[in-house]
Amino acid sequence: MVNAYKLNTLGSYHLTRLCMPYLKQEENASVVFSGSMVGNTPSPEFIEYSTAKAGLLNMVKSMAVASGPEVRFNSLIIGTVDNGASSEEAGYTQEMIDNVVKGIVLKRRGLPADIAQAMAFLLSDAASWITGAELTVNGGGVYKSKMPTS
Repeated sequence: MVNAYKLNTLGSYHLTRLCMPYLKQEENASVVFSGSMVGNTPSPEFIEYSTAKAGLLNMVKSMAVASGPEVRFNSLIIGTVDNGASSEEAGYTQEMIDNVVKGIVLKRRGLPADIAQAMAFLLSDAASWITGAELTVNGGGVYKSKMPTS
């Protein structure tokens, strides 16, 4: 768990701290961190990673307060993304992926371009009044009706 925290939370903190003098010199400076759906939902199968990402989300909000109005800080909460062969390398079968896609409102996994466009928005002047926010990019999330099916 400590290694996941060092990589996902402390590494982000230390790098950003080193960049702050330069960021403060820029107009509309913005930092966006890559979060994960498992950072704000119970994820016992990914407990080390999800705990580190939860810490990152809280850190981003704290940095937004500490650094405003000079630097904006936001998080991009990323749902399931089609990463090509790396999904198979991580042990996901096509059946597992298909089951996930069935529950996503937009009926597809995200593409790297979907994430890049959302990140570009948060970094842009169009988001100049947004800080301390979590933008969720997950195709509408996984929806399961609570109504009986019979």
